[in-house]
Order: sequence, then structure tokens, then C-alpha cells
Amino acid sequence: MMISVISTLYKGNKYVKQLQKMVEANAKILKIKHDVDVELILVNDYPNEEIELYEKTSKHYTVKVIMNSVNSGIHVSRVKGIAASVGEFILILDQDDKIKDVFLLSQYEKLRVHGDIVVCNGIKELHGVDKVIYHDKLKHNLVNCKEVYLMAANQIVSPGQCLIKKAAIPCAWIENPLNKNGSDDLFLWLLILNSGIRFKTNREQLYIHTMTGENLSDDLKNMLSSDNEMLDIAAKNNLLSMNDIKKRRRLILFLKSTKGEKNSALMKIFMYLKNIDIVLIKIVAYYI
Repeated sequence: MMISVISTLYKGNKYVKQLQKMVEANAKILKIKHDVDVELILVNDYPNEEIELYEKTSKHYTVKVIMNSVNSGIHVSRVKGIAASVGEFILILDQDDKIKDVFLLSQYEKLRVHGDIVVCNGIKELHGVDKVIYHDKLKHNLVNCKEVYLMAANQIVSPGQCLIKKAAIPCAWIENPLNKNGSDDLFLWLLILNSGIRFKTNREQLYIHTMTGENLSDDLKNMLSSDNEMLDIAAKNNLLSMNDIKKRRRLILFLKSTKGEKNSALMKIFMYLKNIDIVLIKIVAYYI
């Protein structure tokens, strides 16, 4: 049994030491408890920089480095990492993600008997203030509500919260990578939910997401552009229903109209009233 930890790097040498130390700590505990092996796969998406490993060998885990010949984007890089993996379970980490030493142990124990994907709880760090991602079970269970993903927001902060059975990753996600960074994880969750798989939840706070200006989720224009590419691919290949695509496109138009500085206050009020169903779902998803 093996778990593959995949991280895409972009100008990421400053994160390599942290990634390797986290994987080392997790792998050591997991091996002792369940005799499960761990591999770390680093996909370098910045061809101008060679990856400098903190440690080239370890008795607790193996490490592979994949070099992209050209900058390919995060979705393509993640797919390359998965293709090179040998683990039955996959953890996709962003380069600046943080996980606790018992992350893999806790997630594996939740998933090893039955299930395809487990989503742990965690912390969002912003300007020195910590916020729990799912403050109660009701909020956490929204990870299984497709309607909220389509008409409010992604209910999973990062793939780094999830341990996924490799066999459960849809071929459609592997075969249709997005060129524009931002929505590949949303695409993955929608395809998984469409397949009938239910996400398991792990209430332990095992994951830490540092929110900075570098996070794509802070750049609404880029995210919506990536969303549109996702929906175009889904429509062309019949990967999502036309009703689901229509709902997400409505959300994109709503966000453009209400978040844009050029639109008048009157126009924004009109859009809020016109899309009252979106407003209500977003309120419920935020305050639940």
C-alpha cells in the first residue's frame, strides 16, 4: 500500500524544505501504524529553475522530481504527477500548503475501509488571524451539495484537504486539463459528485491554508476566466449537464456584475434582485 503526495512547484525552491519535512513526519508515523509507504512527487512548472531538494534520500519516503520543459499550468502539472504516481491514494498539495504530522494517518484511517475521498477540516490563515474552515458538521457536509458549488462557491478550500483514491479520479478530468489556472479543483469536485461518489468528512483540523495575494482565489478575473474554460470544455464533451452549466454561468455573470467597480449601484441592486436565488444560496452557504 502506498500514498502519493503530489505538489506542483512554480519558483518553488523556497517551499521544498517545508514540503519534504512534512512528508517525512507523516510518512514515519504512517509506516509505524499501518505499514503504508509514501512517495513525494514534485512537478516543477518553472523550467528556468532547477529543484534543490532538502534531502535527496530518506528511509521513510521516496521522492521524484518531474521537470516541465515549458510552463504548463497547474492542472497539466497535477495530471503529470498523477501519471507518474504508484500510490493507491493521492494527496495533491499546493507548494505553500501546510499539513499536520498526523494528516496522512488520520485521513487514511477514515478512508481505508470504504469510501473514495475524504475531506478534512482545517484552518485559513489571513493576516495573522486563524479561521476554522468548517465550524460545524452542517457546514462541513456542504462538500456534498453540488448546488452550492454551482451557485455559491467551491466548498473545499484546497485539494490539500483531501485524500483521494486514485481510481476515483475521473478520466474526464485527466484527459481535459484546463490551460487557465484556478478552477481545475472545482472541475474535479463536480465530476466526482456527478459520478455518484459521496465525500467523507474528517472533523480533525489537519490542514492549514495560508491566504496571500498570490492565491488565485483572490483574483476574481482569473478565476472566472478559468471557470468559463471549464464550462466550455464540459459543454463540448458533455461532462456536465446543460442545467448545471447554465447555473454556473449565471453565477459568473452575477459576480461580474456585482463585484465590478464600473457598474453602478443601481445596476448591482438590479442584479441582486434578478438573481435572488443565488443570493439566498450564498447567504445560507456562508452563514450555515
